[in-house]
This record gives sequence, structure tokens and C-alpha cells, in this order.
Amino acid sequence: MYSGQNSKMSSKSNSKFLGQVLVLLKGNTVAQIIPVIITPIITRLYSIESIGALAVFVSLSSIIAALSPAGLEQAVVLAHSNRRANRVILIAGMSVLIFSLLSLIIITIVKLAVPDNRLLIELNKFIWMIPIASALMASTNIINQYHLRYSELKKISNGVILKFTSLGVIQIGLGLLAKVESGLVWGRISSNIAQFLFVARNLNVKNFRSSRNEMVATLKRYKKFPIFTVWGTFANISAIYIVSVLIANYYSIKEAGEFALMQRVLVIPIFFIGQAFGQIYYKHIVAERHKTGFGLKSYRNAIALLSISGVVIFVPLYFFGIDFIDVFLGGKVEDISTYVKILAPMFFIRYIANPLSMTLNAFERQELNMIWQVTLFASIVAVFLVSNLLNYDLTQLLRIYSVVVSIMYTIQIVLSFKIACTPPSSQSTVLS
Repeated sequence: MYSGQNSKMSSKSNSKFLGQVLVLLKGNTVAQIIPVIITPIITRLYSIESIGALAVFVSLSSIIAALSPAGLEQAVVLAHSNRRANRVILIAGMSVLIFSLLSLIIITIVKLAVPDNRLLIELNKFIWMIPIASALMASTNIINQYHLRYSELKKISNGVILKFTSLGVIQIGLGLLAKVESGLVWGRISSNIAQFLFVARNLNVKNFRSSRNEMVATLKRYKKFPIFTVWGTFANISAIYIVSVLIANYYSIKEAGEFALMQRVLVIPIFFIGQAFGQIYYKHIVAERHKTGFGLKSYRNAIALLSISGVVIFVPLYFFGIDFIDVFLGGKVEDISTYVKILAPMFFIRYIANPLSMTLNAFERQELNMIWQVTLFASIVAVFLVSNLLNYDLTQLLRIYSVVVSIMYTIQIVLSFKIACTPPSSQSTVLS
């Protein structure tokens, strides 16, 4: 009898988990269809070099956006009370403002110190827009965590839809009417503004008022996030986005554009699905930890769903998707089949590992996450440095990159499992 009740509860939990994933997935899927559909138009309106410049701009903005909230956005869902969660949001917002100003100062110094740098020349005037774009991205992520806490998933989903709808309209409009190569970047900035205004529109500022002592106490409570989590998150995002920057720096902006096109059509839509899983998984495993001290049930549910969906996505992609993609892009990426064959296994492992990595934050094991993330980032940079010294071409580099990153993400999956099934008494950090 007890076993039957347990089975029903597990089934209900799985159904709820999947249902919440589908709410976010609906918005993410619709939003990602738009960039994919307009890609053949974009490749005919803009040069590969412009696509490469956009990739570098987005990469640098994303890296700064990962650092600027000091990791505190992940504590919004974890906070025990709504008042404490509001204080976390306020502190994270202040951190974003400070980092945006610091990044502007750093960009100014770098531009004066190395005015002939290839990347700075390629980005030209848009280098000054990076702090603004990163602040918008970071602020939107913080507010989305607030909506996630209250299970307002439709607001997150609709915000993503608005972002990518406006992105497509503006990029195509500027390409057709103004015929300016900068239309891609302006479209990106404008869509970030639209998404931020949408998700922030109903927030009541009065709810976020707090005394200095309360804010200091909250910061002390979640001090592990700015000490450990932020650097782990920064290293993780950097490991993903630094590739386009390094390709542009060591090879060419054109090859960075080709790589970005491959990611635009294949990788980004897939990983938005993974992001939807990750957001809901984090909410469920935090709740399970509060209730039982473990996270094994949530982990098993998530890895099963991720594995099944990953096989459905990546197997057909690896064997049947190449010719269609080449035609879809109008032959713009000559080595698209080579890129996909080399990177598909790595992308499959990463698709599973990324959402599960939230386990370490849910159990406040940020120090382990930071060590892994920094190791991953260092490994990727080392691959590029060694390949450059050995004069490897881009295809040779990507083969090494795929193997190294696959090993690192496999380690992350195992580490997340170990943390999820560790008895509460063995955890180094206990919720207060």
C-alpha cells in the first residue's frame, strides 16, 4: 500500500515537473523558431563578417552579464522568506550597476592602451554599448528569478518571445530599409531593452525597500554566492562564449561568423530547451532539499528527461541534419557538416550536464562548482593557446576542444549526482 502511494506521489511529481518545463519551453521554443526562420534572410542581408562581429559583441556582453550580479540572482529562489528574497534582488541590482560602470572604465583603458587590437577595430563604436547590453541582460535574469520564485512562468516565457520577435523585426527591418551592417547589433540591443521592460513592468518598487542592517545581514547570509558562485558562473559562461572571441582573435572574424551561424541554427535553440529544464529543476531540487535534505528524486527525474530529449534531438541532427542545414544557410558556412560532426557529441553531453549543475548551488556547494568551472575555462583557453602554438587550423582545434570539454561535462554530471544523494549530515553546508 505504501509502495503504491509512493509511486503515485512520484508520478504526480514527475507530471508537475514536466508541466512547468513545458510552460517555459513553449515560450523558448516559439522564441527560438523566429531566429532560425529569419536566418536565411539574415545571411542574405548581412555579411559573414557582420555576423562574426555580432557574435563577439554578444559574447563579451554575456560574459560581463554573468559576472555583474555577483552570483546573487541564484539566491532569489533559495531565500526562505519573500522579504529576504527582495533584499537579495536589491543587492544584486546594485552590483549590476557597479559592474557596468567598472566595465565601461576598463573598456576605455583597454581601447587607449591597444588601439590597434583586431577585436576593438571590428566592434568599433559598439564597444561602448557592451556595458549597457550586459546590464540589461543581467537585470532581466535577476527579475526572471523573482518570477520563478512565485511560479510566474508565463511572464518569463512571454518575455523571451517578445525579445526574439523584436530582434527579428528590427534586424530584418534595418537590413532591408537602412542597409547598414550594424543592424544586427542594434537589433540585439533593442530586443534586450524590450525584454527588460516587459518583465519589470509590474514590479512594485516599495516592496524592495530595506534598511542598511538588513541588507548587510542578507549579504552575509548568502556570502558564498559572491565569493564562489559568481566566479563559477563567470567561468561557465566564459567557457561557452569565449570560443567566438578566441576564434575571431586567433583566426578571423569571418570564421567567428561561420561558427556563430552554426551555433545560431543548431546550438542556441537546443540549449534554450536545456535552460527551461534547468530553471524548473533548480526550483524542484531546492524544495526537495528543504523537505528531505536530499535531491536524488529531482536529479533522477531531470537526468531521465534530459537524456531522452537529448537523444531525440542530437541523433537525427548528427545523421540527417547536415544537408538540410547547408541548404538552409545558402552555403554560407562551407564547413558546417564538419563542425556539426565534430561538436554534436560534446553538445549532447553539455545539454544534459548544464541543468544538473544547479544541484551544487541548491546544496550551497559553490566552492566545488567554482573549481570545476574555472578548470573548464582554463582548459578551453589552454586548447586555443596550444593549437595556436602548433599552427593547427580551426578543424583540428575543434576536435581537441570537443574531447576536452566532453570530459569536463561528464565529470560535472557525476559530481552533481554525488551531491544530490549525499546524506544531509555529510553536507558541509546546512540551511539556516
